[in-house]
Amino acid sequence: MLDANIQSFLRSSRDAASKEAALRSADAYADLGAQSLQYGLNISEDTWRATFRTRNAQVLVRQMMRQGMVEAMELTPPPQMDHLLWSKVEALNLEPVTMQLVNFCGWSEPRARAAERRYRRFYFLKALFPGKSASPSDEIDQYWHQHIINTAKYAIDCMNVAGVFLHHDFLSPDDPVDAKTLEKLRLETWIAYELLFDEPYEETLGEAFLQRWPNA
Repeated sequence: MLDANIQSFLRSSRDAASKEAALRSADAYADLGAQSLQYGLNISEDTWRATFRTRNAQVLVRQMMRQGMVEAMELTPPPQMDHLLWSKVEALNLEPVTMQLVNFCGWSEPRARAAERRYRRFYFLKALFPGKSASPSDEIDQYWHQHIINTAKYAIDCMNVAGVFLHHDFLSPDDPVDAKTLEKLRLETWIAYELLFDEPYEETLGEAFLQRWPNA
């Protein structure tokens, strides 16, 4: 059952384009809390987070499989948080990569910063199981490419975090076997990311609430 205050907030946000745009740009639970206060609704970050969990990727994938929207398949159980490894990933200096996207690829700094946050978490998943692939979103894949082309830095970062070089594997979506593997990796990465970090893998938090509760 959707929290009544969140339901009211989502409904009122859809009343005007400017309100909906502001919600779509919200990419932190603190932002959602601050915006809800503007409507006189005191919704805590914990309430927002708990609500997101009720329709996170694991819940959505189960529903999608039951409804035949994706092929039913056996997925690898999601990993547990490795705090030591995460501390190593957090310590990575990704500022040069972020600024490459701003200075040479034409990205806005807010977009690049958001991609850095998501890439850092993807990189953690990649480092957690070095011998296994993970499926990056398009934005994360672009960020990953910018990290990799700094070949010396990327190699050092990999060794410092994972102890091995983290390869960028290639699977062809045109190959039926690869396509099935890619779909499985996509779902497993999506689920693991949202379970570990309580945030959507690709969209902003605001977009996730608007999309996942369309009838609020």
